[in-house]
Amino acid sequence: MNPNSIHPAEPSVLRASTLATRLSFPEVQAVAAAAKALGQTRSQWLRDAALAYLSQFAQGPNTSLQTTLLAELRGLRLAIADLFLNAGLAARGASG
Repeated sequence: MNPNSIHPAEPSVLRASTLATRLSFPEVQAVAAAAKALGQTRSQWLRDAALAYLSQFAQGPNTSLQTTLLAELRGLRLAIADLFLNAGLAARGASG
């Protein structure tokens, strides 16, 4: 199944399948605390967390490309600023 086709079910929809996982005691405590903070059961919190993770892929294939391009542009901007800073310091050192 394609993660892009995942949408949270309405609360009235029967959930007939169960997924199981093993967690360490500290992980169970962290999940329980996070669920309690939102007034949810652990099952509700874990379901919402899993579906939220899957929904990030529903934004489209260009999301990761856009993120990569933005990171590259930011890196290029920093490299250019560093180049000009170093050129200015070198020019100042040569004249003084």
